[in-house]
Amino acid sequence: MTAGMSREPHGPLPEVRLPRVSLVIATYNAASTLPAAIASAVAQTYPHLEIIVVDDGSTDGTREAVEPFLGWVRLIQIEHAGVASARNAGVSGSSGAFVCYLDADDTLAPNRVERQVKFFATLPPEVGMVFTNALVRSNISERLAYEVPPGVAHAYERLLLGNFIFAATAMIRRTCFAAVGPYDEALETGEDYDFFLRLARSFEIRYLHEPLYCCSEHERSLMACTPPARQRRTLQRILDKQFSDPAFPPTLRRLRRPATANVLREVARQHLARGERLAAVAALAAGVAADPAALLSGPRLGRYARAALRVRRP
Repeated sequence: MTAGMSREPHGPLPEVRLPRVSLVIATYNAASTLPAAIASAVAQTYPHLEIIVVDDGSTDGTREAVEPFLGWVRLIQIEHAGVASARNAGVSGSSGAFVCYLDADDTLAPNRVERQVKFFATLPPEVGMVFTNALVRSNISERLAYEVPPGVAHAYERLLLGNFIFAATAMIRRTCFAAVGPYDEALETGEDYDFFLRLARSFEIRYLHEPLYCCSEHERSLMACTPPARQRRTLQRILDKQFSDPAFPPTLRRLRRPATANVLREVARQHLARGERLAAVAALAAGVAADPAALLSGPRLGRYARAALRVRRP
C-alpha cells in the first residue's frame, strides 16, 4: 500500500464488535477525478471498511482509472441508468451495517468514517442516519456547507419544506433500506431528497458538526446541468408522492402550499444563476400564487423579498 493510503486507525477505537461500513462511490465518466476520490477512501482510518466503486456505464476509461486500486476496492459495472440505479447497485452489492457515499469528483477527510461510526455508537437505534458538515471548494473560494448546525428536530416536517441535508455526507443504517425501500430510479434528479423524506418518516436523523467531506463545486455537477424546469417537475413529483400517500400525517397537510412555494423559489434561484431573469420573476410570482398566505407571514414574506432583490440586481 502506498504512502498516505493506510487505513490504520489514528486514535483508539474499540477492538470488539466494530461494525462493518460500506463506502459506495458511484461514478459516470469521471476518470480524471476518480483516482483522488478513491485514494481518500482507501486512506480512511476506520479498519472495517469495504469500498465499492459502481461504474454507471462510463465511456471515458473509468475501468483503467480504477485498476490500480483493485487490491483495496471492488468494482461493479452496470449499464448507464443514472445515480439512483448506481447507488442501488452499490447498496445491493455491499455487506456493511452502515452505508455511506463518496461522489467521484470529491474527497474525504481521513477520519470521516471513523467519526461517524463513533457518533452512531452514542445514539439510540431509532436514529437511522447521520450527516456531517462539509468543505465546499471552487476555483476561487472555500466555504463550509453549514456555518451553524442545522436543526434536526422534526426532520420530516422540515424536509417537506426543502432538503437541508448535504446528501453525500450521510451515513445510513442498512436496516433503513429494508424499511423504506431503495432509491427511486424513475427520478431524473433528487433521488437523495426523495429517500431522505421516506427515511425521516420512520427514523430519526442526527447531524455531526465536523467538516468530514470535501465537495468540488463546478459547472459540470448534475444539479448545475439540470434545467430548472426539469428540477421543478422532479421536486414537485417528490412532494406529490408524500402528500398523496394515504398514510401521510394529517397534521402536516397544511404544509403543501408552502412546500410548493419553496420549490418555486428554488427554481427562481436556479433561473437567476443562469441569467434567466424573466423566468426567475415568473417562478417567484407562481410561488406567491401557490402560497398567498406567505404575504401575511413575516419570515416567509422576507424570503420572497430577498429572492426578489436578487432578481432586481444587475
